[in-house]
Amino acid sequence: MANIAYYKENAALIAALLEKKGIPFTGGLSSPYLWLKCPGGMGSWEFFDYLLSKAQVVGTPGAGFGGAGEGY
Repeated sequence: MANIAYYKENAALIAALLEKKGIPFTGGLSSPYLWLKCPGGMGSWEFFDYLLSKAQVVGTPGAGFGGAGEGY
């Protein structure tokens, strides 16, 4: 249970920062996962590469969760 609390706390910290920056997202309340809509029509893999190369942020492309995840 401590691990779950740790991940949810991290999600809350990230969510607070995204809100402060005005970046829309969903999730992070009942699970530690946050979903960001890919900007500018980027595909999920393109957005993954962008975040990694420009911000050194690692995420999981939404396409990995099936067709409904594409675009996140």
